[in-house]
Amino acid sequence: MTYEFCLEYGTYPLKDVRADFGEENQAPDFIKDNLKLVAQLDQLNDHFHQLFLVIECQYFFIGHDKPDLLAQVKQEHQEIVTILKKDYPDEDIKIERFYWE
Repeated sequence: MTYEFCLEYGTYPLKDVRADFGEENQAPDFIKDNLKLVAQLDQLNDHFHQLFLVIECQYFFIGHDKPDLLAQVKQEHQEIVTILKKDYPDEDIKIERFYWE
């Protein structure tokens, strides 16, 4: 199974690339016992979603107006990348880079 670690509005940061609708908002089974990592992913997801303003069905990135939060999201992202590479080397995880600079 292939997973993707990617910050994308409306989805969980770590997901099965073939997830069905609704499943993209759940932690994958292989990390569910790692409560610390799940908490970190939940926190990252919450902070990431705070970088957007939603008006009806439109999403506007406002992270440049929140530089401290943007820096925090970047740091949390890097910490999780390190954990995934160190603790889950046998899992096929596609890691997307942090692209809001």
